[in-house]
Amino acid sequence: NIKVIAENINIDRIILIDNSIKKNHSIYFTEKNKVEYYKLKYNEGIGKAQNIGIDKLLKEDIVKGIFFFDQDSILEETFISKMLETYLFVKERYNNIGIIAPTIIEKSSSEKFEIENYTICKEIISSGSLLNVEMIKAIGGMEEQLFIDYVDFEYCWRAIKKNYKIIRANTVTLEHKVGEKVLKIFKYNIYVPAPFRYYYIYRNGSILAKRNYIPNYWKIRERILRIITPIVILLFLDKKRQRLKYVLKGMNYEREEKAK
Repeated sequence: NIKVIAENINIDRIILIDNSIKKNHSIYFTEKNKVEYYKLKYNEGIGKAQNIGIDKLLKEDIVKGIFFFDQDSILEETFISKMLETYLFVKERYNNIGIIAPTIIEKSSSEKFEIENYTICKEIISSGSLLNVEMIKAIGGMEEQLFIDYVDFEYCWRAIKKNYKIIRANTVTLEHKVGEKVLKIFKYNIYVPAPFRYYYIYRNGSILAKRNYIPNYWKIRERILRIITPIVILLFLDKKRQRLKYVLKGMNYEREEKAK
């Protein structure tokens, strides 16, 4: 991915934020003319890592857009150019573009998450997305306290509140691992997160449910999922005790907040 991104003439700088336990800078030496590597002392969450990259790039007035990529996303060689083509195409129709995102293909299932050139969305996954710098300046950075889950969704909803449009490029795809694995129950694909993620899903769900700019359909969906998730864990998933431990931890956060 670093090589594909660095070779594109439209990319001037690559800010690589390492949130892992050990240093991995040696992996990226081959493209070091464009790559700036920053190692965090510990995992401070995706929101913090993204904000560090944003802050460093916004010091240059020349920057007009910022791409986000996760470490487990796989790009085609034409990804950057196709995304920029979509941006120019959509910009002719709307003057308030906030984010352009690719169509995500889950790595283990090859399932696309339509086909017009683009679709106006309410939320997107951050990896592969192109953010308008003017929007970032208007609404600020990512919400770091969320740490990982729903950081990208919250940002989209905040952008929409300020009348920015969130666009999915239907002709551009990005292979990305969604969750720990995919579980098929009847005709539905269930994307199973790592056990520790249940804490952030439950905790962040309760944090966001109190905000008036969060869409009601998501709040309802979230409430339903909070009820059925423990049942799915008990009936279909492995590591039941570990997963349920984090579910309970997330539930306890909500109870403690209500008690305040």
